[in-house]
Amino acid sequence: MKTTIRHVLLHSVEDYVKVPRKEWVKRHPGQCVLNGSQVHWTLEVEESMKGGVKGVKAYWDSKLEA
Repeated sequence: MKTTIRHVLLHSVEDYVKVPRKEWVKRHPGQCVLNGSQVHWTLEVEESMKGGVKGVKAYWDSKLEA
């Protein structure tokens, strides 16, 4: 059971960058969507922080436009 859950979660996280978000949400179970969204949000925020305040501001602005 644990192996299957890990496989499904990993598939949803990997699929996130390959499929438009609206389609991705429909393809995966709710808990996988929550988990995958958090994983990618964290990666995006960490990357934006490398650019300092300007990087975080640019990330914030990009999310407001979306």
